[in-house]
Amino acid sequence: MRSSFAVLLFGILLPAFGASGQPPASTNAVPESPTPEARHWKPLYFSLLIDEDQKWMAPTEPFDVRGLAVGPVLTGIQGTMAGVSVSGLATAVEDRFFGVGVAGLAHFGRTGYGLQAAIGANAFQNFYGLQLGGMGNCASGGGIQLALGFNETDDCFNLGDKFRNDGRTSEWTGLQLAGINNRACFLDGVQASLCYNYAFRCRGIQLAAWNEADELYGIQVGLINEAHSGAGVQIGLFNFFGDGDDRLLLPVVNARF
Repeated sequence: MRSSFAVLLFGILLPAFGASGQPPASTNAVPESPTPEARHWKPLYFSLLIDEDQKWMAPTEPFDVRGLAVGPVLTGIQGTMAGVSVSGLATAVEDRFFGVGVAGLAHFGRTGYGLQAAIGANAFQNFYGLQLGGMGNCASGGGIQLALGFNETDDCFNLGDKFRNDGRTSEWTGLQLAGINNRACFLDGVQASLCYNYAFRCRGIQLAAWNEADELYGIQVGLINEAHSGAGVQIGLFNFFGDGDDRLLLPVVNARF
């Protein structure tokens, strides 16, 4: 938990010291963006709409924003955003995002650090910090995801088709808290929801009406708990641990070590 808040504080304070904004090495054949030294940056960026010469998520002349970005409708940043961004509808960042972002509908981007809040969804390939989403959050990384709807680590918005692949690992380290469901391929931490939790590999705690993990190394608490392999404890009305003839079914408390 302390590491999550450290990441959040780092993302908020970074603009004051100057963000390098240099993107990580690409994992595919797409060329790298110019370094910040090779492109200009703006302390204040205001956009009614995305300009015609700024191609949506395929910029010809990237620029960085180090300070404040405001868009009554859309805010499209072709380089790195370091500071605070506010948009009425949506914000899209081509390279990295450092700081605080508030959007009426959604955030989209590659890699982010800090805090994001949207009535709709926050969708980044990788994010580290705090995500607050009305509909949901979609990102690999670590920290805290809070949503009325869902939290997801898979590429649920096909961001890989819009952004250069940043090496998505579909993992989350920290807390996923949702009103409906949480999903993570690799979870190290806690999943809590009213309805359903799923993790391919869970190393931690799952709390929901129905919990499912292909590999469990921890604790499941709910009405229905299901784990196909691993070691841990299940507390609930129906507890399933294992597969086939090796499957162990016990009510109330089930354990395998």
